[in-house]
Amino acid sequence: MSFWDKVKAQVKKDVQNAKDSAHIKEIKLEYIGGMPGVKGDEIKLAKHGQTGATWINGTEVKLLEIDWQESGKRSGGKAAAGAIVGTVLAPGIGTIAGAAMGGRRKDTSTAVIALEAQGQTYSVYVRCTAAEFKELSLHL
Repeated sequence: MSFWDKVKAQVKKDVQNAKDSAHIKEIKLEYIGGMPGVKGDEIKLAKHGQTGATWINGTEVKLLEIDWQESGKRSGGKAAAGAIVGTVLAPGIGTIAGAAMGGRRKDTSTAVIALEAQGQTYSVYVRCTAAEFKELSLHL
């Protein structure tokens, strides 16, 4: 291998290492409210792997705090419908199974992200599961 081939290989390796270290980690979450200028019902929170800078929808922000508010709800109507279908298909055990399947819990948990952007402090509300909150916490 010639000198120039070695230099070329080293430059290629350095470029790849720079790309890997500058990896931008992005999370998409359902947006509820709290930050002016956000259009739509989704925000993208991104963190640059090398600089540690964080952006929400392209605006650089400083994360101050993240809080998770767990909540969920069950539908009584769906549980009743499931029980009726279960009874028709398999009387006895079908009633119980149908009610359980129809009345499953829907996760409506939210996260509150306290942040500073362009000299202002905001509390941004997003829909967030436990797994998403864990990933979101890594950005702080």
